[in-house]
Amino acid sequence: MDGTGHLDVDLGSLHPSPLAVFRCDATPEIGSGHLTRCESLAGALRALGWRTIFAMRGATLAANSRANSQELIALTGDPDDEPWEISRSLPGPADLLIVDHYQRGQAFTGGCRSWAKRVMVISDYADRRHDADILLDNAFGREAADYGSLVPASCRILAGSDFALLRPPFATARSGAIARRELNPHVSRLLIALGAGDTTSVTSKVLDAMAAIPARIAVDVVLGAGSGEQAAIAERVAALLQPSRFHVGVGIDTMVDLMTRADFAIGAGGTMSWERCCLGLPTLVITTGENQEWHARNLAAAGAIWLLGRDDEVTADAIAEDLLILLSEWCTRRRMSTAAAAVCDGNGAARLAATIDDMFFSDTEPRESRLVGSHRSAPDPTTHKDFQLEEA
Repeated sequence: MDGTGHLDVDLGSLHPSPLAVFRCDATPEIGSGHLTRCESLAGALRALGWRTIFAMRGATLAANSRANSQELIALTGDPDDEPWEISRSLPGPADLLIVDHYQRGQAFTGGCRSWAKRVMVISDYADRRHDADILLDNAFGREAADYGSLVPASCRILAGSDFALLRPPFATARSGAIARRELNPHVSRLLIALGAGDTTSVTSKVLDAMAAIPARIAVDVVLGAGSGEQAAIAERVAALLQPSRFHVGVGIDTMVDLMTRADFAIGAGGTMSWERCCLGLPTLVITTGENQEWHARNLAAAGAIWLLGRDDEVTADAIAEDLLILLSEWCTRRRMSTAAAAVCDGNGAARLAATIDDMFFSDTEPRESRLVGSHRSAPDPTTHKDFQLEEA
């Protein structure tokens, strides 16, 4: 990469792999879920021989150290000029542009059509039109018909939590975590993790509620690396009556370990919902964004979570009251764990990557010819429940 943030590419040594370009961002204001799920899909595509490049604003790169580990284009110009800024930094046309960004709509995707052969949009709202060849909405309960009038007739719609984009360690830990919960009737460890989008200090409300919780329960508190309240929360955690540990900006292996060891969690309704469901972790959910409301209600209706309410409405007393009930009712927690584990199996990224790869597959170019050193196979996308794959 040169000093301007653009890729230095030797055009004579280009890899013949299909190229996917991701446009996403992650900041304390919008959370890290968009980046997390794009990273999950990118890893699954690379396992099938694809090359991936991320295009992100400087604020994302400053707030997320792991974003800098990607092959990337650092965007510095006017947002309206991003299609041109991305194109001049690419080694050539992209086979697929993947957009996971609420502020990049039809004007952006239309402006990228000159260099992107196909466009995929990752959406959380079935309330706006999209210029897309592929649309993904992996909310639990989402159906392809919800987008029927919002995308071109030729658009391929991938809907439902079978496509929940998780990183591989969650699927690896799934069976052991679920088995552990089925045998343990007691809550000895509580995980508090509201995600990077906790900008209203709901973590502080949860810590206020901990005064009513038995001192024997060990507590792990996780805060996003970009939070401006690290010092204040660290002081609050140190003052808890319960044995406690404070974690900032944890990596995936640490988060998998914390979720596996926890008997119960308090969390938000974003990307971490799928991670907890995959591991069968029963959770009291407090939503921290409008984009979480629809699927959080669906998860609650299915018994997969205990939905308390919105972060700006719940109180410490309400958190303590519901938490005490849930900590004392093993049958409720066990039913919640079983329902959560049925939501997603952790293989959504591999399932989606295989589906995308098949759309680009050519009989004249066997997939094996592109899988240099890779022997991973993706799961059959039709084997898990709640599968939706339709054309509009």
